[in-house]
Amino acid sequence: MVPVVYSETVDDDFAALVGLLDLDQMDELVFRGGHPPGRENRAFGGQLIAQALVAAQHTIVDNRPPCSLHCYFVRPGLPGHPIDYRVERVKDGRSFSSRRVIAHSYGKEIFSLDASFQAPEHGLEFTPTYDMTGVAAPEDCITYLDWMLSVSTERDADWARSFRPIDNRYVNPPPDALGDPVREPQLFWLKAKGDLGDEPGIHQTVAAFASDESISDIVLLPHGRRWIEPGVDTASLDHTMWFHRPFRADEWLLFVQQTVATFGGRGLARGDIYTADGVLVSICVQDSMVRVES
Repeated sequence: MVPVVYSETVDDDFAALVGLLDLDQMDELVFRGGHPPGRENRAFGGQLIAQALVAAQHTIVDNRPPCSLHCYFVRPGLPGHPIDYRVERVKDGRSFSSRRVIAHSYGKEIFSLDASFQAPEHGLEFTPTYDMTGVAAPEDCITYLDWMLSVSTERDADWARSFRPIDNRYVNPPPDALGDPVREPQLFWLKAKGDLGDEPGIHQTVAAFASDESISDIVLLPHGRRWIEPGVDTASLDHTMWFHRPFRADEWLLFVQQTVATFGGRGLARGDIYTADGVLVSICVQDSMVRVES
């Protein structure tokens, strides 16, 4: 399950994402993934989520798209060390399938994912909507990369430029790199930088990849802190997503993120994903380690 690239002129980072999700099958239930260019310290959490979800989908025989996932980040993935994703077929029912995926690298377990898949069916429908009044259009927003470059050190700027297959646009960036507490929701537009084809599962996979991009940084904002400060350290601990209805991740989606709580070296944030016309399609919640030197 890999996106089809239709254009002859494709963004290099998007092409790298295509390759990243094209796992090598090592055994019936074991799949191996590599790393993207430019990430030298540790693997991006969204990479682990997306690759594990792809591995699980390879074992779903009737093309049921994912409806939820829950994952734990146990140890960092290290570039230069391939990652083996071992899938367990937990259940295949008439409507739902469950898969557990354990990721191993450099001889250790580094990540786990439990995912549920559902065959399409009719049922009750209620979908919250987001009031898009006053939300700037993507073309009127600063790119997340440009914003990060404006507030980053040279070292962080090099990291910020590396591997950006998702077009992120910041609707309401904090006014200063360091400053007053920010408690309102943080709004981002996002979409893949290429055509993902029509298979529903790949759109959910790419949204899962993108969902880990900024959500751990959000928990610093109510405290007036920023991720680029010396002495600030954040890392994803666990990440949960629910997919409520079909959507396309190669069309603009609005990601509304907000801190729920911080305490004891951890911070919980929630992100709601809407289509451009305000229809809720997914919710994610992430618990992050947050450490700030006093």
